[in-house]
Amino acid sequence: MKLERNFALMFWIQALLETKMINVVASIFLVFRGLNLSQIFYLSVTFSVVTLLTELPSSYLADKWGRKKVLMMATGLNLLYGIICFFARGFWPFMIAFAIFALSTALYSGTDEALIYDTSKNLGEEENSLKKLGQYFSAQRIFKIFTSIVAVLIVKNLSNEQFMWLLSIDSLALLGAFILSMLLVEPKVHYRVEAVKLGVLKDAWELMKSESEMVRIIISKTLIFIASFLIWRIYSEYFRQLSAPIILIGVMTASYQLIIFLLNIRVHKLFINKEIESRLNFLNIIFTLSVALFLVNQILWKNLWVAVGCFVFLVVSESVRAPLYSQITNKLTKSYNRATTLSLVNLLNSALLVPLILVGSFLVAKGFVFLFGLSMALALVSILFFRLRSTVGTDGGGNGAGEA
Repeated sequence: MKLERNFALMFWIQALLETKMINVVASIFLVFRGLNLSQIFYLSVTFSVVTLLTELPSSYLADKWGRKKVLMMATGLNLLYGIICFFARGFWPFMIAFAIFALSTALYSGTDEALIYDTSKNLGEEENSLKKLGQYFSAQRIFKIFTSIVAVLIVKNLSNEQFMWLLSIDSLALLGAFILSMLLVEPKVHYRVEAVKLGVLKDAWELMKSESEMVRIIISKTLIFIASFLIWRIYSEYFRQLSAPIILIGVMTASYQLIIFLLNIRVHKLFINKEIESRLNFLNIIFTLSVALFLVNQILWKNLWVAVGCFVFLVVSESVRAPLYSQITNKLTKSYNRATTLSLVNLLNSALLVPLILVGSFLVAKGFVFLFGLSMALALVSILFFRLRSTVGTDGGGNGAGEA
């Protein structure tokens, strides 16, 4: 069945989009191209602002126009972003590139999960949706397990020519993702007349207001994500300043990508006797403890190996949460406005991200310890005040509160 191909196509589209070998040395590359650490965070602010402005319109378009067409637009813009990075030097050209990348991300986010979930529903495999989502999220890592090592071997001297090789490989991967997106099959969207009478966007907002637990889920997810992102954004430059060999940065990156891949591919079996919310609460605590030790190490010891271990733990514990949170939010939404509702979630994420990244850009100029302290504070707020309560049961099965 052609519809069933969507799972494999989306897996490889995601894998190719996330190849991004340049990310292994992203902060080093941006410093090489003329940016300072504060400006690197300003790029992230640009990304978040554009995402904030375009998230809802893009996913509203996906619900009205079709998932496939929007995903094609997203992959095409991602390719354009990769091409611009070839030539960008200094803050402003990179700001344009990141704005285009943000638009691509806004078009893609929510739309990808909606297509996968609705494909499962069309095929009568809704009970396997967590498994499918876990496999999909594992695609983000599959190439990075190997390309992280290859990337640091290519840029061992950190020259412009070596950076260009990485960008060339990334662009070829993005071209492949665009071609594969043209082969997707649009799943049937399930409508119910009385359900759509408010309209897609308004009804999505009404769902967000009526499901009080949704807000708790969003904040719980977002605070930990931002805490992780603040550290990840500058990790290659941070470890370089700890005198880490470039090959160690590659091995460390490959290691956490492999661990995340293996955990995501089996996420439906992870703590299977526990409710999804309990699994997430546990992962959030592991993340917080990892950041705490990472911060203490920066204050007291600055030990490279302690930093490596903590960084791997915090990245893994944050990333493994993605398919679990996706399962909860998908279960609480309706088919006809799923992409729009998921983008409301991402919009609120961006609304929190913008001011916190601005604070991060100010703190990193004063020293890494202040940035890590902010991450620690965000993690503590999440686990102390936004602990998740039960919504969908132990296995994520059933029709869910909001499904039509």
